[in-house]
Amino acid sequence: MKKLMVRLVLATAILSVSMVTGVFGAEEFPEMELRYANFVPESNPTSKADIFVAEELTKRTNGRVKVTMYHGGSMGKSTEMIDLVGEGAIEIGNFSSGYSFARLPMQAFFSVPIVMKDPPMAGKLLRAAAKTQTKMQEDWKKNNLHPFNFRGLPAYRLISTKPLRTLEDLKGLRVRTFGKTSPKVFKSLGAVPVNMTVGEAYEGLQRGSVEAVYLPWVGMYVYKLHEVAKYISDINFGADGCFVTYLNLDVWNSWPQNLKDLFNQIVAEAEIMSDEMIIGIDKKMLGAMQQAGAELVHFEEQEKLVKAIPDPIGLIEAEVASVGGEYKKAAKIYADFLRAEIARME
Repeated sequence: MKKLMVRLVLATAILSVSMVTGVFGAEEFPEMELRYANFVPESNPTSKADIFVAEELTKRTNGRVKVTMYHGGSMGKSTEMIDLVGEGAIEIGNFSSGYSFARLPMQAFFSVPIVMKDPPMAGKLLRAAAKTQTKMQEDWKKNNLHPFNFRGLPAYRLISTKPLRTLEDLKGLRVRTFGKTSPKVFKSLGAVPVNMTVGEAYEGLQRGSVEAVYLPWVGMYVYKLHEVAKYISDINFGADGCFVTYLNLDVWNSWPQNLKDLFNQIVAEAEIMSDEMIIGIDKKMLGAMQQAGAELVHFEEQEKLVKAIPDPIGLIEAEVASVGGEYKKAAKIYADFLRAEIARME
C-alpha cells in the first residue's frame, strides 16, 4: 500500500508538470524540484561528479529544474536508497550495488577484483556493460531506476590496526567487506570477512570488531579511518566501480526529450571529469594520512596475491549464477563480454 501511494503521488506530480508546462520549445524546460541524495560525504572527491550534475542541471535550465543535494546519508542509508529512489520518496540517489545484490545481482560485475587497472578503465567497462547487458537493464527497470554517473574508483586497498606485509598476515584477519563478492575474495585468502557499510567502518576499527577495512585510500581519508588504524597498505586489489547514481524511472520517462538530451550531455561531462580527477586524488589523500601520523606499509607479495585469485571474473560469474533462473545464462554472457573487453583494452 505504501509503495502504491508513493507511486500515485509521483504520477500526480508528473501529470501536473505536464499540464502546466504544455509543449516545450528548444529552450523551454518544465519547472520541477529534484532531491538528490549522495550517500558519501560532500568532501569525498567522488561527490564532485554528482555535485556537477546537480549544479549544471539547475544552471542550464535557467533554474527551472531546481536540484537540491543531500550528502552523507542524510536522506537515508545506502542500504535504503534503492527503495527511496525506486518508490519515488526521493528523485535521485546513489548507493553501492553491493548492498543490494538480491535486487541488482548483475552489478556484482562492477566490482571485480584485480582485473581493472585504473578508474578510467573501470568507468569504460561500466558504461559499455550498461549499453549491452540486457538482464542488467531489466533489473533496473524492475526496480524503477534510470542509472547514470558510471565512474571508476581508485584501487581498493587495506587500512589496518597491524602491519600487513605478506599473504600470511591476511590469514585470520577480520576485514570490513561489503556485498556478496568481496567476502568471497577474502575468504579465499584466509581472512575473515565482516560485512558492514562504510559508515560503520570507523566504529568497527575502534571497537575491534574488524582489524582492517577494504577501501581506496581516498575513502580511508574521507571517513578518517587513519585516526583509529595506523597502518596503510599499498596492497592492490584493482580499481572498482561499485556505486552508480540513479534517477527514478517514472520521473525520467516524464521528461521531454530536450531535458533528457541536456541531462545526458551533463552526465557525459561529469563522467569524463570524474575519470580525469580521481587518478591523482588518491595519492594526495595517502599523503594527507601520512602527515597525520599514519604509516605506509609495503605489501611484499602482490604477485602472489594475484595468483591466489586466479579467475576473479569466474568468481563473480559463479556468485551471480547462483541466484538461479535467467541469471545463470546472463552471468556467462557478462563474464564473456568482460573478458573480451579487457583483452581488447590491454
